[in-house]
Amino acid sequence: MIGVSTLHEHGGNLNSLPQLPAGWRWATIGEVTRNFVGKRVPIKAGDRDARPGQYPYYGASGVIDDIDDFLFDGEFLLIAEDGANLLSRSTPIAFRASGKFWVNNHAHVVQTADGMPLQYLEWYLNGTNLQFFITGSAQPKLNQLNLNRIPVPVAPLPEQQRIVSKIEELFSDLDAGVSALERAKANLKRYRASVLKAAVEGRLTADWRAANPNVEPATELLHRILTTRRQTWEANQLAEYERKGKKPPAGWKGKYIEPVSPENTPDARLPNGWCWATVDQLAIVGTGITPKRSERRFYDGGTIPWVTSTAVNERNVYAGNEHVTEIARVGRSTCLLRLDQKCNSSINLSYASRSSRGDTKIRSQSAATSSMRSFLL
Repeated sequence: MIGVSTLHEHGGNLNSLPQLPAGWRWATIGEVTRNFVGKRVPIKAGDRDARPGQYPYYGASGVIDDIDDFLFDGEFLLIAEDGANLLSRSTPIAFRASGKFWVNNHAHVVQTADGMPLQYLEWYLNGTNLQFFITGSAQPKLNQLNLNRIPVPVAPLPEQQRIVSKIEELFSDLDAGVSALERAKANLKRYRASVLKAAVEGRLTADWRAANPNVEPATELLHRILTTRRQTWEANQLAEYERKGKKPPAGWKGKYIEPVSPENTPDARLPNGWCWATVDQLAIVGTGITPKRSERRFYDGGTIPWVTSTAVNERNVYAGNEHVTEIARVGRSTCLLRLDQKCNSSINLSYASRSSRGDTKIRSQSAATSSMRSFLL
């Protein structure tokens, strides 16, 4: 089918439209369809609630309810008459309806003439920019007069049928390809999970351990980590006392809170040299706070990347979803992760929604976090 990417430049003038193959001609929708505009009847939602039934109730974008009666019986093409979707095309503006159904006054109801397949007109309309024929910006509208003026390339009937068959064949192949990709994604997800499970159980490095038996045991590594953390805390405390011009009080070292040790460990047997530890022992755990949206000074002109729960949609986080200002950070409306050479990345944990709760992502730059994210350093 010959598609017209935009009819605006032709002004809807049939004489200025592109040349068609031999045997084709330009016509208007008004010439090739019958419009049942007078048969539509809108029913308020409250009234529909009192009339539940088995028949679909259509609006501008498809079925929006069911009802106990019908206005149409047969094969029809419904074309959106109004709504933002006429311009945004989030969903198809033309769609087929068959059987017995009801239509409100937000969709044109047409049947094609001379045996033209409904799909032929449906796919043409859904693939064509009709902006020239749409009026209004706050509430876009395709009225019947303008609908009837839309040019349509009309091929000989056998060729129309062949075009429809070919499109259906290609769409079927496309659907099969999409299904195959979805299955591949699911298989990759399962494979990734199995690889990670094998990694944390030591099966991936069994050969390496056999070839390198004299490595530092994990118990010593953990001891060194905990010792370094305590020494770092003490150094930071001394620096803070010095900054304030105070001497450390007696027993100040006792204020250090030791990370929580494992209590109930799994029954799984660890490889030689491994040991159990808690997240608290291996990482600094924290969370952020979301700056008030009503306080634009926290956002306008901000330069500090702000990581929110939507970041879990990506494997790694290289930039914040938004930015916050220094005022937001200083005012403690958010938590800033400052990453240095000793700690050059963080793991962000999301607990914002069921779909993303527990997801983890790696961040390799300084950033602030929202109240819907925890972080590990």
